Amino acid sequence: MINGVSDALRLAGQLAPVSQTVKSSLSGTDKPSANAQASVGQFRATAFERWAQMTQAQHRVSSAQLAIQAQNSLLGSLKQMLSLIPQAMKQPQAQARLEQLRSQLCSNRPCYLGLPLLDHQFSLRLNPARPQRRRFRLRSVSLTTPKARDEQLMWQLPTADGPVVLSLQLPANAQAQELAALLNMALAPHGIGIEGSEDGRETLLECDEALWPLLKDGLQLKGQGYRLPAGESRQIKVQEILHWQDPREWDLSSAAGLKQTEIKLQKVYRKLSEQIRQTQAQLQHLGTVLHTQPAAPEAELLQTVSTQFAQSPFAGQLKALLAQANLGRQQAKELLNNQ
Repeated sequence: MINGVSDALRLAGQLAPVSQTVKSSLSGTDKPSANAQASVGQFRATAFERWAQMTQAQHRVSSAQLAIQAQNSLLGSLKQMLSLIPQAMKQPQAQARLEQLRSQLCSNRPCYLGLPLLDHQFSLRLNPARPQRRRFRLRSVSLTTPKARDEQLMWQLPTADGPVVLSLQLPANAQAQELAALLNMALAPHGIGIEGSEDGRETLLECDEALWPLLKDGLQLKGQGYRLPAGESRQIKVQEILHWQDPREWDLSSAAGLKQTEIKLQKVYRKLSEQIRQTQAQLQHLGTVLHTQPAAPEAELLQTVSTQFAQSPFAGQLKALLAQANLGRQQAKELLNNQ
């Protein structure tokens, strides 16, 4: 497997000329002219680009097929849970099995080439630019509550490149919305968003999935005794706000909770079924093009794949992934036949 663009470019530089026209232009000369060398480079670049495009097509089809397989597995677990809910309040074994299935759903996070196929709400990551975000609150601290005095806050924010220290002043008598806007302006460049409630009593925060593991254990903050205790920087614990589609939010311990959970399970089941239907339709359309238009040029095949999977979970990331061999029409047919 070629691990990056730089390796692939080095390999592409070793490709033989791919055009008979270039070969003929070199014949009869001991040394290739500058124009001939430029032509060879151009054809190498064209071959490399084509190779990359076809490999992207292969990855997109493979990721779609893996997504369908993973979602069908999730549907099976949801179906079992729906069948067990009527028995759960009467049979301890059914209750225990529900908890076990819930744990399986929480841990079942399918990936393709290390990239997650689904988020924590069972949504296909069709638009990598706007994935579902993690929402949380700071325990025992409200940053958007109006105060009679200014307060200087010091944040120590964890990032992939190490901690970042941020200083921010919250003005006296500012209302919740104004304070939320100030916090957003300061924290947004570091991947954290702020949402203040209308009464200012609660401050809700959100972050991308990739940042959450660094924040879930708490944030280091320091204040002057108005919103935060004065003195040394303190670790402020955070509490995640779970979405109703997240299995961790489902109440399996009471009759009322089980009724609500049954409704949530049905909605998630329909959501996954619809996602599977859409992905299968994309693959079916691509297979139709391959089998019913055997004379269609490869450029049209690439365009079809690009159109069908333009919003695939890996549209951006897979631009740098290259495989060892090209993907021809026959290979594409075989790949689709195996779905």
